[in-house]
Amino acid sequence: MKVLIVSGFLGAGKTTFIRELARHIEGTVVVLENEFGEVGVDGALLKDAPVEVVELAQGCICCTMRADFLRAVDEIGRRFHPDVLLIEPTGVGSLSLILSSLSTGAREGVSLLPPVTVVDAECFGDYIEVFGDFYRDQIARARTLIVTKSEALPAEEREAVLKALAGLNPKAGIVLPPYAALPKEWWDGLFSAEVAEAPTPSEGVTALSLENLGLRNLSFRSREALEGLLDRLSSGAFGRIYRIKGLAPVGGEWLRFDVVNRSRTIEAWSPAESSGMALIGEGLDVPRIRMALWEFRLP
Repeated sequence: MKVLIVSGFLGAGKTTFIRELARHIEGTVVVLENEFGEVGVDGALLKDAPVEVVELAQGCICCTMRADFLRAVDEIGRRFHPDVLLIEPTGVGSLSLILSSLSTGAREGVSLLPPVTVVDAECFGDYIEVFGDFYRDQIARARTLIVTKSEALPAEEREAVLKALAGLNPKAGIVLPPYAALPKEWWDGLFSAEVAEAPTPSEGVTALSLENLGLRNLSFRSREALEGLLDRLSSGAFGRIYRIKGLAPVGGEWLRFDVVNRSRTIEAWSPAESSGMALIGEGLDVPRIRMALWEFRLP
């Protein structure tokens, strides 16, 4: 069983990349989704992809859920016998700790591949400044860096981001979407080499200690109501919110919504088994967030 970790910070585009990657893999594929909070959203986004999805929620596989993580990898191998296991850690997980856990604790028959890290070009400067060594660890430990959202940047700023990434990890291949432009040989190359030796965790780098809030059974009377709630939550009045993501019925249709720093996406989506929203940040004012929600949702 080949195992590929697709790392990256909150909202960088890991799930979108995995959806595309799965279409280029021959054989059976399982995705292990690690959700930081109690409300999972990413698993539903993979519903139409050619994969089986296994979710581990309410913790981080690099530390608090390490034992559960290794058991899950073992169980996936025994139950599904996949050709490839794709692991999507929570965005606040330490890549070096996850690599170390798999290298030393996984069962026989697991081939650990060099990881991929997805980098949000728009947020790169802010995250390097705020999260420092933790964020650098995600970049420095990858063999391939996927740089998303660069098209929104001025050419000079985009080149500065690419130059900084090359400085942090000179050995990594750096790729920009669109994914459709990448040849079959590139996709196949992600599975062509194993990690040669067990990596040593970066000194002092652990999972980030952020707060999360999960909200279930949501519906909104209109798209304008949803936009109004997201505007309110993004204002900074309820704490520093790094990520908002969710799926919910809105005025008769299902919408997926995603807010990362200055970027917002709202798009039509197929109906899910349940609706919900997850928020991740620091200093979350939970009572006021719940009050704001009631202003915009359907009763």
